[in-house]
Amino acid sequence: MNNKKSSRISDLLKIVEGKGFYIILSLCVIAIGVSGYVLFFTNTLDSEDFDLVEIDSGTVFLPDDEPDGDEPVIWQPDDKVIGDDQPVSGQPDEDVPDDTDTPASADTDKPAAATAKAVAPTAGDIIKSFSGDKLVYDQTMCDWRTHNGTDYSCTQGDTVFCIRDGKVLDVYEDGLMGYTVAVEHADGLVSWYMGLSSVQVVKKGDNLKMGDAVGTAGGTAIAESSQPYHVHVSVTQYGKYIDVMNLF
Repeated sequence: MNNKKSSRISDLLKIVEGKGFYIILSLCVIAIGVSGYVLFFTNTLDSEDFDLVEIDSGTVFLPDDEPDGDEPVIWQPDDKVIGDDQPVSGQPDEDVPDDTDTPASADTDKPAAATAKAVAPTAGDIIKSFSGDKLVYDQTMCDWRTHNGTDYSCTQGDTVFCIRDGKVLDVYEDGLMGYTVAVEHADGLVSWYMGLSSVQVVKKGDNLKMGDAVGTAGGTAIAESSQPYHVHVSVTQYGKYIDVMNLF
């Protein structure tokens, strides 16, 4: 009897020796499976165990900040405009002020008033310019000569104005250029208004302001009688003829 029992034990040990590796491997797999099952179901938490945080579409998580405790760090927009006038908070574009449409103040958009250096002697156009040293053909005298003044078109009786502040130097009648008024100005300037009417508006020694009347157009310059009706204005500086247009 004992021999039979010993024989069975020997046979069992032989079986275990041959298949022991597979048995142990199977037991390990079973142990791992049981452990995973237990860990999974015992550590699973229902969503009811948490207080969920509602996050608006306008909120942004800052990835660089580390949360303190269990609450997530949430950045709330402050309605500032970033970039190309795009409001972070989703406000309409019309609420964002546009500085380009802001009208300039009355004090800044007004140009500074320019101080006039001189005024034209008549409202008419220039019909013959100052020639300087250049000879030009004179239709009245039928020769070539310099034109030492500027001829302004006008009609008979038009007011002739003083081009700058000054003092009447003389009032006289010239044999070729007609009735003339000479006005002395600062900086060695003298202006001559020729071809005026005989009606005397100013007298020698009168102080004139720029734009004051020196006389009226009379067409009395017989040396230029072939030209359209005009007033001849000459200017000298320290005794030398200059172009009146240089004073404007």
